Amino acid sequence: MVTRWKQDREVAQLIEHLNAEDKFEQPNVLTAAEQRAILSELDRCRKDFIYAARNYFWISNKDREDQLFSLWPSQELILEKIMELRAKGMAQKLIIIKSRQLGCSTLIEALVAWRTMFFANVNALVVSYDRDHASEVLFPIMLFIYDRMPWWMKPECSSRQGDKGLFFENRDPAARAYDPGLNSHIYVKGANAVTGVGQGIRLGAVHASEFADWPDAKAKEIIGEDMVNALVESADTFAILESTAKGANRYAHHLWKKNVERGVEAEWFPLFLPWFFDATHVRQLTPAWIPEPAEIRMRDRAREDWLKCDNENCKQYHYRFVVKLDRSDEACPTCSVGTLHPYDLTDRQLKWMEHRRKTAEVDDDSLKKLKQEQCLTAEESFQVSGYQVFGLQAQEWAAANVKHPIFCGFFDNGGVLHGYITRKDDFSEWGQKIYTGGRKCVAEGCEVNHEYDDMPLDIYEWPKKEFTYCCGADVAEGLGGRSAYSVGCVIRYSLTGGADYQVAVWRSNTVDPISFAQHLYHLGMLYNEALMSIEANRYDICLGHLRMQFQYSNIYRWKHLDSMNVLSQKLGWWTNLSSRPRLWQTFKKWLQSQLFYVRSRNLVEEMKNFVKDSDDATMAGGDNNEPDDELMSCQIALYTAHEADWNDNLGGIPVSNDLNETNAKLDVHCLRCGHQWWADSLQDEKDPDKFKACPKCNALTIESVRNPNVRPDEDFINQAWAEATAWQPERGVTGGAVDYEML
Repeated sequence: MVTRWKQDREVAQLIEHLNAEDKFEQPNVLTAAEQRAILSELDRCRKDFIYAARNYFWISNKDREDQLFSLWPSQELILEKIMELRAKGMAQKLIIIKSRQLGCSTLIEALVAWRTMFFANVNALVVSYDRDHASEVLFPIMLFIYDRMPWWMKPECSSRQGDKGLFFENRDPAARAYDPGLNSHIYVKGANAVTGVGQGIRLGAVHASEFADWPDAKAKEIIGEDMVNALVESADTFAILESTAKGANRYAHHLWKKNVERGVEAEWFPLFLPWFFDATHVRQLTPAWIPEPAEIRMRDRAREDWLKCDNENCKQYHYRFVVKLDRSDEACPTCSVGTLHPYDLTDRQLKWMEHRRKTAEVDDDSLKKLKQEQCLTAEESFQVSGYQVFGLQAQEWAAANVKHPIFCGFFDNGGVLHGYITRKDDFSEWGQKIYTGGRKCVAEGCEVNHEYDDMPLDIYEWPKKEFTYCCGADVAEGLGGRSAYSVGCVIRYSLTGGADYQVAVWRSNTVDPISFAQHLYHLGMLYNEALMSIEANRYDICLGHLRMQFQYSNIYRWKHLDSMNVLSQKLGWWTNLSSRPRLWQTFKKWLQSQLFYVRSRNLVEEMKNFVKDSDDATMAGGDNNEPDDELMSCQIALYTAHEADWNDNLGGIPVSNDLNETNAKLDVHCLRCGHQWWADSLQDEKDPDKFKACPKCNALTIESVRNPNVRPDEDFINQAWAEATAWQPERGVTGGAVDYEML
């Protein structure tokens, strides 16, 4: 049995036999059996790229050594997606954003060579940001493959010029009428060419290299016009756009985001390749080295996004979530033997990244360059220039805590939640495990597969009755297309200090303001009748409908912070020149203090694009008209949840992450080591389905009593202290009954 990337012994023997001196380049002396063997090899190579590449394609590796073709993890991921789309009878159109030096060009040029050297009448196009890069970097890869092919496998070639390409046809133009040869061509172009790239050619294979480096107008012309119209739509066609990201909110970025949003309906299948796919990105550990917080967060984020096969002979990486479903613990699609598990970056990999990060900490531009070229996520690879409201510190903290939702769905008109559970490691609803696999709807009696339904609601944490929630809402008109979104963002917030968490997002740009009120009602009621803070500037009908038609009672009341009479008679949030900066200043302060946990990828993207015209400008918004709807709704939720904490002396809302004897609900101590600390709950804030361990010895043998200095809320009294005998006299009990006034 041969391995996937090792030359077959029989092929090596055949090459040696046919390369013998008495047969070398002498087809007339070949026997009938030898001719049949050659035809059989040609047929096998046409049917299987992997067979052709591992047996006949020579390349030059990073150490400048010649070797037969074998794939790195990044290349395997690309090839598997190509084979998957081909098996479905689809043209294989990929858009790839990647870190540096992951071997994408080598694989794609090998595919172009295979498609043109083994098949007739195929036109291929290799185009880069300029002709020099295409002819001096990409063209030699194909030429090397062709030159090292066995003489009896090579197609006849009439032209092999770097500034034109490879033409596989009869060298004699006069003889082409009766013996044309393969009549397949590889055209090499630069995106800066004056004439149209790919015009007048029916294309069966395309490699668009470093397309993010192309001028926006030219990229749109080539990709969105020339190339799309020239591609043959068949399972035999492939076209790959690949690049390292070059700046946010340009054509390449918009093209990437559009195809990510479209999911299974994407024109170009999006594929992202992170820095750790390069096996050389490791560094020797020093004694007593431990990863710093930035790298620990990076490890957590990689584990959230990636899986790795546990088969020692495979170890291939795979996306953890495909079409929003968790693939943990499934069989590896590469080897079909191993099992996929969340991937933990090794200490040596983290040490390498720590070294690169500290080297780049000269200025923000150097750090942005590092994130662009050695990226962990596609979102961070597209860096924004200009005056970003949220600096790198805030952005890094937000991005590190992003999670895939545990549920995707929607509310029907009756408020019933439809949709499916996405994760296998966090799937409890009110304490009950309901994960059933696939897209089975959680609504009782609903047998509909919602894979292709509009799913505006993402839930990151199910509601718990002991927590307090606030929903910020940004209202739009619902025109669809590239119009603004209506967004309801729910946060879980602390009343006594500590971190806040984004727990749910409802987002759509096809729902009108009146209909949006119904969705907000159901969302608010799901989260314990959350405080509803709706922006009322333009579409106050949404707030009015929620109040009058749905009788929602817990609506935010506008405050006059510059007046002696703070409470106003207006409901809802009103954005103006003075209130808008309060939102982002509070949000930034919470992020920099690491007291707000962002969960949504889209929110991180909108944070990155939130810019000002100058450093001292008082207005900010999305860069190049990029949306900021989810960001605004989340900022409104955070600000209004804590507005009662406003301190005139500080000129803002103070942050507090220190629980002490004056504000904590519980006095906790460990039965093993005796360590004592203050807490509001014994549940883990990051994962409410788990309990906290001792922060000193990590034991779960802990004991708690109520803090007599803090008044228990009504829910706590009902849940935990219903029995009067549970109270001690010194805690506020007289004559065996609870004295609520003393509490």
